[in-house]
Amino acid sequence: MRFHIPGKPIPQERRVHVRGGWAYDPPKSRAAKRVVKQYAMLARPHGFSPSDRSFSVDIMFLGPHWGADLDNLAKLVLDGMKGVFWKDDHQVVDLRSSKYRVAKG
Repeated sequence: MRFHIPGKPIPQERRVHVRGGWAYDPPKSRAAKRVVKQYAMLARPHGFSPSDRSFSVDIMFLGPHWGADLDNLAKLVLDGMKGVFWKDDHQVVDLRSSKYRVAKG
């Protein structure tokens, strides 16, 4: 299965820790994960539900410039697809991620 998510790739930001040991995703990360989930759900075959199987994932990021770490870009995408294809991203057993510079326009 292959699908495209338009817009600038957003890296996973560090979780915010608060008193009592609680932690939460910063708003920018939460919003970006929702976008990933929406596009993943549109690409998912009708009737498909999250699986317990293992997954192989290939992620390609395209953009005019980069300041984000590749692992943080991939982490946000994997987290955003949780509950769409897999139940948890630990089910991803093979991951290939790459980023390419492309001209703006």
